[in-house]
Parts: sequence; C-alpha cells; structure tokens
Amino acid sequence: MYILRHLATLLSAAGAVFAQPLTLKDAVAQIETLNPDTATARLNVLERQANAAAAKAAYQPQASLIVQTAYQTSNLQGIGLVFPGFPSRLGPYRTFNARPQVTQTVLDLSLLSRIRAARANAKVAEAEQKVVRDDLAIAVVSLYLQALQADSRIAASNARLRAAETIATQARDREAVGTGSKLDLSRAVEQLENERIAGINAVRDATVLRTMLAQAIGLAQPPATLEKPVFAAPPADPQTRPELLVLEEKANAAKIETEAARRQKYPKVSAFADWGVLGARPDRAIGTSTVAGSLTVALWTGRRIESEVAAARVREEQIRVDRNRLRLRITQQTRESEAELAAAREAFVASQRAAEASKQTLDLAALRYQGGLASSVDVQIAQSAFAVSEDQRIRSEYEVLLAEARAAKAAGNILTAIR
Repeated sequence: MYILRHLATLLSAAGAVFAQPLTLKDAVAQIETLNPDTATARLNVLERQANAAAAKAAYQPQASLIVQTAYQTSNLQGIGLVFPGFPSRLGPYRTFNARPQVTQTVLDLSLLSRIRAARANAKVAEAEQKVVRDDLAIAVVSLYLQALQADSRIAASNARLRAAETIATQARDREAVGTGSKLDLSRAVEQLENERIAGINAVRDATVLRTMLAQAIGLAQPPATLEKPVFAAPPADPQTRPELLVLEEKANAAKIETEAARRQKYPKVSAFADWGVLGARPDRAIGTSTVAGSLTVALWTGRRIESEVAAARVREEQIRVDRNRLRLRITQQTRESEAELAAAREAFVASQRAAEASKQTLDLAALRYQGGLASSVDVQIAQSAFAVSEDQRIRSEYEVLLAEARAAKAAGNILTAIR
C-alpha cells in the first residue's frame, strides 16, 4: 500500500500544478490568440496591409503648405524682359511666399502595378499566417496525444502496481509459513519496485508534457485533465494546403512586380496647382497661383529598368520551381500518411491481442504460483512481458490518433478534422 500511496501523492501533486481541463479542439483554437508565433504572423499581415494602403495613397492627391522667406536675385533678360539702360540683374531683394500646393498623379501605370503588388504581398502574409497556424496545430496535437499517452501509462502502471503488491504479499506470507523462499520474496519485491519506478516516470512524463503543451499553446498554466480526441475525415483536398496557397500568392505578386518594373518605361502624367501670396513682406504680398501639368518619359536609366525586369522574372521562375517541388512533396506526404495510418491501425489491433494474451499468461502464472505449481520466476517473467505488451498497446493506440492527425494535415484539413 505504500507504493500506491506514494503514486497517489505524486498524481495529486501533479494535478495541483495543472490548471483547467482542456479538450484538443479548444487547445488548437487557443493557438490563434495565445501563441506568440501566431501573434507575430498576424502582425506581419497587418504590416503588409498597411504597406498596401501606403502604396495606394501615392495615387491620391498630395497637399502641402509652404511658407518661405528668402533673398534672391533675378535675371530679367532670362525671362525676356529687356529695357534699354536698365540692368538685366535685379536684386538681391527679399521675398515672402506662403501657399498650399496640391499634386496629383494622373497616370502612372508602374505605380498602379506596385499598388497591386503590395495588395498581393498582403495576401501572401495571410496565407503564411495559415501555414504557421497549421504547423502549430499539428505540434499541439502531437504534444496533447503524448500527454494523454502518459496518462494511460499512469493508469496501467497503477493497475500493475496493485497486481505486483498482491504477488509480493503472497510471497511474504509463503516465506513466513515456510512454503516459500527468500529468493521468491526478493524477486517479487524487485518487480514491485520496478513497477513503482515505472509509475514515477509516467507521472514525470505527464507533468513535463503538460508543461510543454501549455507553452506550445501559450497558456500560463498546464491543463488539469485532457480528453481523448476524435478525428473525422472530411473531404481531402491537398491543393488547399496553405503552403501551396502561399506560393500561389507569391507567384501572383511576382508577376505583378515584373509588370511594375516593365511599366517604368511608360509615360507618367501628373498635375500641379498652388495658390498663395507672394511679395517682399507678408503685408505687401499679393495673391498668385500656378496650374501646371507634366509628362515624364524615361529615356535612359543606365539599364536599371531592364535589370529590375530581369530580376523579377527570375523570381517568377524560382517560385514556379518551388511550387512544382511542393506539389510533389504534398503528394508524397499524402501517400506516406495513408500508409502510416493503415499500418498504425493494424499494429494497434495486434497489440491489443498481445496485451490480452500476456494478461492471461500473468493471471495463470499468478494462480499457479499461489497453488504452488510454479516458481516466482514464471510470475516475474509474466509480469515483465505484460508490462512490455501493455506499454506497446498504449503506444499503438495513440500512434493511430497521431497518424489520423498527420493524414488530416497532409490533406489540408487538420483544423476541421478535430472533433
């Protein structure tokens, strides 16, 4: 009973550290708001959206206010004012100029393409956010299932402890009445201590895994209890994988950026207008205004535009190669996950049969030992074999669940598969 009380103390201490019960669906849902990586990805989306808004603003009217005072010299002859006997240079004289100015881009095809590219990059960030979320989801699922597996090991160890304590009690009683040997008692105590160590290790694993799970989710405290999840099998469409969507959006953005680089050769039309006061001093200033339009054509840029177009086309080609590589990897992952799931299910069925057989062997060995028909060696061997087969059964059970989760991830629906 000391062993059971010791294990119960460890379990209660671990439970005191844990916080509230948590389902796998809730754990995955909380990643969106609690995990720092998803917060970073969300901020990246907001930054790209702000950049897109800034690029769009460049096509809107731009207004500014100028207040200027200066001393200047003017060349009258340069502006066509020639008076006999009057010097062509005038000044220096003081000027005061105050006016609002408005500029408007009328036509700039390159700027329009850059605006579209900025919007496409914002969509890339949104797709990348989904990739981060799915990667974190499968990591949380794995830790959650490992923690559940540790819980199952605790329960199995607890049951084996009770059986080992019963056998140890029988060996002690038989040794006391002279029908058993000290060797049999030592073997029984050894097995009992081994089960005790296994229980302590299982509690340790459960505590550590819950802590890791809380960190992966972003929780301040580990969860108290976990529930065995169920994975559904919604229609699979690997082409909706967020990794593939990222490359699709990147390809679209690269295509637009190539177009923007090429359009820098096109003419640009802009308009300018201002109105204000101009004079020697503010009290002597009079109203003046300017309305102008301009047409700009790039004649020679030192092959800058050609180089930018070439670089943009290389990026397009690289993304195309990456996209083809990813499609092949997704196909391979889908096949591997299907094979892994089928094998895990078969292994689980076999492990169940093995655990049942080893349990029957242990029960028979214990009965034969109790009746004096078998030695303690037979019981100890049966106990060790049952511990191994029970551990394999537990591991196989959760490998099935993990294989189902990986299959859902490969199919692009890990979030909708969790029930």
